[in-house]
Amino acid sequence: MAQTFECSPPLFAGSFSLSPLQQGMLSDSLRKGKRGKDITQVVCETVEPIDLPIFERAWNKLAQRHEILRTSIAWEGLREPQQRVHLNIHVPVRAEDWSGISDAEQKLRLESFLTQERRQGFDLSIAPLFRVGCFALGANRYFITFTYHHILLDARSLGILFGDVFEIYENEKSGESAPVAEVASYRRVFEWIQANDPRKSEAFWREM
Repeated sequence: MAQTFECSPPLFAGSFSLSPLQQGMLSDSLRKGKRGKDITQVVCETVEPIDLPIFERAWNKLAQRHEILRTSIAWEGLREPQQRVHLNIHVPVRAEDWSGISDAEQKLRLESFLTQERRQGFDLSIAPLFRVGCFALGANRYFITFTYHHILLDARSLGILFGDVFEIYENEKSGESAPVAEVASYRRVFEWIQANDPRKSEAFWREM
């Protein structure tokens, strides 16, 4: 009797090596064994109503648009660390209602939450390496928090991501849901680094 085998669907869209800066962050994280290392946080206060289901959907579409948001880091049993782009991830939005407490208490609660988020940190082998929060303050006011590991993003990328997520959100809210737009892959940056001669780079910086 012929045997049949079920093939599991692929989990990853691809993998490639880390940039030198990412390698340094990974090495530092593994050496010190601290999950709270290299954690960055952004807090926005909005003054318009937030539709939470649509807001969460927007973040998940954002992750489909930018593969770096679907990336985890693998190193165990490998000759060199790899960043793996997952085909799909789920981005939950933590939502709480703080509208029944004073402004001072809201700020204290926010600081406590942010401290807890930094202490929790991230397991670099598990995507996503970021978390989103949305906290109602009353009268259509919200704190939106974005906590992420610096191995994913630099500060310049934040403006792009937040511009994209609110564009997706507004489109979803108006019923004009657009397909996920293709954007440049982070792996192009790695390919550019690999194509450069490190000796020329060293000579340039020594001269500088």
